[in-house]
Amino acid sequence: MENHDTQFDEMRRQWQSMQLDNERLRKANQRLTDELSAKRVSDSKHRLANDYRVIGWVAILLMPFLAVVQLEQLEAPVWLCALYGGVGVVMGIIDLCFARFVDKTDYISMPVCDAVVHAQRVLLWQARLRSVGICLAAVVLVPLFFHIDRIGSRSVMYGAVAGLIIGVILGLRFYYAKRRAARKILSDLELR
Repeated sequence: MENHDTQFDEMRRQWQSMQLDNERLRKANQRLTDELSAKRVSDSKHRLANDYRVIGWVAILLMPFLAVVQLEQLEAPVWLCALYGGVGVVMGIIDLCFARFVDKTDYISMPVCDAVVHAQRVLLWQARLRSVGICLAAVVLVPLFFHIDRIGSRSVMYGAVAGLIIGVILGLRFYYAKRRAARKILSDLELR
């Protein structure tokens, strides 16, 4: 009988140690899941910021160059070329500032609620930047198209319309891809 009691006690100790090991494994698994989720959020955040940084530098460097080309090829007024280049530089600076806003936040060390609020602000500012970009583009493109119409060259007008269509398509693709990336960051944060 005593032999059965010792076997029973041994089985009970093993069972209790398995429960403790199981709890420890569950906690370790949760910790690793949180770390992987935070790493994924951090990587996504850096990619999003880098995309905006690249677009910002391209705008700052390319738009003034294109303004000079308009001055020489289209004989556009200096004020229109300055407006074109200036708006490009302003949009580039805005994109660089937004990239810094996205990149400077450390989601890993933040409480989850604060990180989610910041990710929601990223989405809000993306929409605001899109609105600002559309308004600034209209300020530049309306007088530019009037100038191209005054030139009277159909081929230049066709090129301008084709450029507008291509620009709108590329801009929308970029915007929605970056919007999805920001939403992915938010959904990953909400899962943490």
